[in-house]
Amino acid sequence: INLPGPSAQLTIQVALTPLIANNGPLGYVPGSHRMGMPGYEVVANPPLGSVVLYDSFVEHRGIENHTKQNRYAMYYEFETRGLFGGYTEDHFGPRAAEHTYAFRA
Repeated sequence: INLPGPSAQLTIQVALTPLIANNGPLGYVPGSHRMGMPGYEVVANPPLGSVVLYDSFVEHRGIENHTKQNRYAMYYEFETRGLFGGYTEDHFGPRAAEHTYAFRA
């Protein structure tokens, strides 16, 4: 089972600072977008300027930053039009859907 379908939503993370195990990288559960739970987590430690691509429906989380420095990353999201992306129309506020539909018109 793919939830909600293959490549329905893709996230791209660009590391603007090196992301290491103790400064807040992302952890992923491989196969969770297919209802598989292997019992372990993979932590991405991309160097500065590197790109991490992942299906947005893979279980993922931000790991706590234990350093005194901020860490920065930029995210891009790509969704397949017409597929359920996991968000309700008012997920981002009462006027979010209105803005989205006007943008797509």
